Amino acid sequence: MIELEDPIWAELTHCYGSGAGIPEQIRHIESTKNPAPKFWDELGNTLCHQCTVGTASIAAFPHLVRIASENGKTRKGFAALKLAAEILAFTIGPENKIPQMPKKLGEPFRKAISEGQQLVSSMLFIRKRNFPDTMEILAIAGVFSFQADCFLLLGTIRDRWFDCPACEERVETDRLYTW
Repeated sequence: MIELEDPIWAELTHCYGSGAGIPEQIRHIESTKNPAPKFWDELGNTLCHQCTVGTASIAAFPHLVRIASENGKTRKGFAALKLAAEILAFTIGPENKIPQMPKKLGEPFRKAISEGQQLVSSMLFIRKRNFPDTMEILAIAGVFSFQADCFLLLGTIRDRWFDCPACEERVETDRLYTW
Protein backbone atom coordinates (compact mmCIF):
# COMPACT_ATOMS: atom_id res chain seq x y z
CA MET A 1 0.00 0.00 0.00
CA ILE A 2 1.35 3.42 -0.86
CA GLU A 3 1.87 5.26 2.41
CA LEU A 4 0.04 8.56 2.79
CA GLU A 5 3.36 10.38 3.29
CA ASP A 6 4.85 9.04 0.06
CA PRO A 7 5.60 11.88 -2.38
CA ILE A 8 4.46 9.68 -5.29
CA TRP A 9 0.87 10.84 -4.65
CA ALA A 10 1.72 14.08 -6.49
CA GLU A 11 2.60 12.00 -9.56
CA LEU A 12 -0.63 9.98 -9.40
CA THR A 13 -3.79 11.31 -11.01
CA HIS A 14 -7.52 11.27 -10.50
CA CYS A 15 -10.30 12.56 -12.69
CA TYR A 16 -9.48 16.22 -12.02
CA GLY A 17 -5.68 16.17 -11.94
CA SER A 18 -2.98 15.50 -9.39
CA GLY A 19 -3.53 13.01 -6.58
CA ALA A 20 -1.49 15.13 -4.15
CA GLY A 21 -4.61 16.00 -2.08
CA ILE A 22 -5.92 12.45 -1.73
CA PRO A 23 -3.81 11.56 1.36
CA GLU A 24 -5.32 14.52 3.22
CA GLN A 25 -8.81 13.34 2.33
CA ILE A 26 -7.99 9.83 3.56
CA ARG A 27 -6.64 11.33 6.80
CA HIS A 28 -9.90 13.27 7.13
CA ILE A 29 -11.85 10.01 6.93
CA GLU A 30 -9.58 8.43 9.54
CA SER A 31 -9.85 11.35 11.97
CA THR A 32 -13.57 12.05 11.61
CA LYS A 33 -16.16 9.94 13.40
CA ASN A 34 -18.65 10.15 10.57
CA PRO A 35 -17.70 12.25 7.52
CA ALA A 36 -20.62 14.18 6.02
CA PRO A 37 -22.44 12.71 3.01
CA LYS A 38 -21.29 15.72 0.97
CA PHE A 39 -17.66 14.79 1.69
CA TRP A 40 -18.25 11.22 0.43
CA ASP A 41 -20.01 12.55 -2.68
CA GLU A 42 -17.16 14.93 -3.49
CA LEU A 43 -14.46 12.31 -2.86
CA GLY A 44 -16.38 9.77 -4.93
CA ASN A 45 -16.72 12.27 -7.75
CA THR A 46 -12.98 12.99 -7.60
CA LEU A 47 -11.91 9.35 -7.55
CA CYS A 48 -14.61 7.98 -9.89
CA HIS A 49 -15.91 10.57 -12.30
CA GLN A 50 -18.12 9.37 -15.16
CA CYS A 51 -17.02 5.74 -14.83
CA THR A 52 -13.31 6.56 -14.94
CA VAL A 53 -10.59 6.16 -12.34
CA GLY A 54 -6.99 7.27 -12.22
CA THR A 55 -3.87 6.00 -10.57
CA ALA A 56 -4.67 7.98 -7.40
CA SER A 57 -8.04 6.18 -7.24
CA ILE A 58 -6.29 2.82 -7.46
CA ALA A 59 -3.81 3.88 -4.76
CA ALA A 60 -6.68 5.07 -2.51
CA PHE A 61 -8.54 1.75 -2.87
CA PRO A 62 -6.46 -0.23 -0.30
CA HIS A 63 -6.80 2.61 2.22
CA LEU A 64 -10.58 2.62 1.80
CA VAL A 65 -10.77 -1.15 2.27
CA ARG A 66 -8.62 -0.83 5.41
CA ILE A 67 -10.86 1.94 6.78
CA ALA A 68 -13.93 -0.17 5.99
CA SER A 69 -12.41 -3.14 7.81
CA GLU A 70 -11.47 -1.08 10.86
CA ASN A 71 -14.91 0.57 11.00
CA GLY A 72 -17.03 -2.27 9.62
CA LYS A 73 -20.17 -1.79 11.67
CA THR A 74 -20.32 2.00 11.32
CA ARG A 75 -21.67 4.31 8.65
CA LYS A 76 -18.09 5.44 7.98
CA GLY A 77 -16.96 1.86 7.36
CA PHE A 78 -19.92 1.19 5.10
CA ALA A 79 -19.32 4.40 3.11
CA ALA A 80 -15.63 3.55 2.69
CA LEU A 81 -16.51 0.06 1.45
CA LYS A 82 -19.09 1.44 -0.95
CA LEU A 83 -16.57 3.90 -2.44
CA ALA A 84 -14.00 1.11 -2.67
CA ALA A 85 -16.56 -0.98 -4.59
CA GLU A 86 -17.14 1.92 -6.97
CA ILE A 87 -13.39 2.22 -7.64
CA LEU A 88 -13.15 -1.53 -8.16
CA ALA A 89 -16.14 -1.60 -10.51
CA PHE A 90 -14.77 1.19 -12.68
CA THR A 91 -11.27 -0.31 -12.64
CA ILE A 92 -12.31 -3.79 -13.78
CA GLY A 93 -14.94 -2.39 -16.13
CA PRO A 94 -17.31 -4.47 -18.24
CA GLU A 95 -14.50 -6.95 -18.93
CA ASN A 96 -14.49 -7.78 -15.19
CA LYS A 97 -10.74 -8.12 -15.00
CA ILE A 98 -7.91 -6.14 -13.46
CA PRO A 99 -6.04 -4.13 -16.09
CA GLN A 100 -2.26 -3.99 -16.26
CA MET A 101 -0.84 -1.59 -13.69
CA PRO A 102 2.56 -0.88 -12.16
CA LYS A 103 3.62 -3.32 -9.44
CA LYS A 104 3.59 -0.56 -6.80
CA LEU A 105 -0.15 -0.13 -7.43
CA GLY A 106 -1.11 -3.64 -8.56
CA GLU A 107 0.06 -5.70 -5.60
CA PRO A 108 -1.69 -3.60 -2.91
CA PHE A 109 -4.78 -3.38 -5.14
CA ARG A 110 -5.03 -7.16 -5.48
CA LYS A 111 -4.37 -7.69 -1.77
CA ALA A 112 -7.10 -5.16 -0.90
CA ILE A 113 -9.54 -6.98 -3.18
CA SER A 114 -8.94 -10.16 -1.19
CA GLU A 115 -9.37 -8.29 2.11
CA GLY A 116 -12.52 -6.65 0.78
CA GLN A 117 -13.93 -10.03 -0.23
CA GLN A 118 -13.41 -11.35 3.30
CA LEU A 119 -14.98 -8.24 4.81
CA VAL A 120 -18.03 -8.40 2.56
CA SER A 121 -18.43 -12.12 3.28
CA SER A 122 -18.56 -11.43 7.00
CA MET A 123 -21.01 -8.54 6.50
CA LEU A 124 -23.44 -10.76 4.62
CA PHE A 125 -24.21 -12.67 7.82
CA ILE A 126 -25.04 -9.73 10.08
CA ARG A 127 -28.64 -10.05 11.20
CA LYS A 128 -31.15 -7.29 11.84
CA ARG A 129 -29.99 -5.14 8.95
CA ASN A 130 -32.51 -3.05 7.07
CA PHE A 131 -33.46 -4.10 3.56
CA PRO A 132 -31.71 -1.30 1.61
CA ASP A 133 -28.42 -1.90 3.45
CA THR A 134 -28.71 -5.62 2.78
CA MET A 135 -29.29 -4.99 -0.90
CA GLU A 136 -26.30 -2.62 -1.06
CA ILE A 137 -24.08 -5.23 0.57
CA LEU A 138 -25.24 -7.79 -2.00
CA ALA A 139 -24.38 -5.36 -4.81
CA ILE A 140 -20.97 -4.66 -3.22
CA ALA A 141 -20.41 -8.42 -2.87
CA GLY A 142 -21.12 -8.75 -6.57
CA VAL A 143 -18.50 -6.13 -7.42
CA PHE A 144 -15.91 -7.82 -5.18
CA SER A 145 -16.76 -11.05 -7.03
CA PHE A 146 -15.73 -9.36 -10.30
CA GLN A 147 -19.20 -8.51 -11.53
CA ALA A 148 -18.76 -4.76 -12.09
CA ASP A 149 -22.32 -4.30 -13.33
CA CYS A 150 -23.57 -5.03 -9.81
CA PHE A 151 -22.40 -1.55 -8.87
CA LEU A 152 -25.14 -0.15 -11.07
CA LEU A 153 -27.65 -1.64 -8.63
CA LEU A 154 -26.51 0.62 -5.79
CA GLY A 155 -28.29 3.67 -7.14
CA THR A 156 -31.58 1.86 -7.65
CA ILE A 157 -32.13 -0.14 -4.46
CA ARG A 158 -32.04 2.40 -1.63
CA ASP A 159 -35.08 4.19 -0.24
CA ARG A 160 -37.56 2.57 -2.56
CA TRP A 161 -40.89 0.83 -2.16
CA PHE A 162 -42.64 -2.19 -3.54
CA ASP A 163 -46.19 -3.57 -3.55
CA CYS A 164 -46.57 -6.55 -1.23
CA PRO A 165 -47.68 -9.56 -3.29
CA ALA A 166 -49.79 -10.88 -0.39
CA CYS A 167 -51.75 -7.78 0.64
CA GLU A 168 -50.93 -5.36 -2.22
CA GLU A 169 -49.99 -2.70 0.33
CA ARG A 170 -47.18 -0.35 -0.65
CA VAL A 171 -44.20 -1.08 1.61
CA GLU A 172 -41.25 1.27 2.09
CA THR A 173 -38.03 -0.77 1.90
CA ASP A 174 -36.38 1.22 4.69
CA ARG A 175 -38.93 -0.38 7.06
CA LEU A 176 -37.89 -3.94 6.18
CA TYR A 177 -35.34 -5.89 8.16
CA THR A 178 -33.64 -9.16 7.45
CA TRP A 179 -34.16 -12.28 9.58
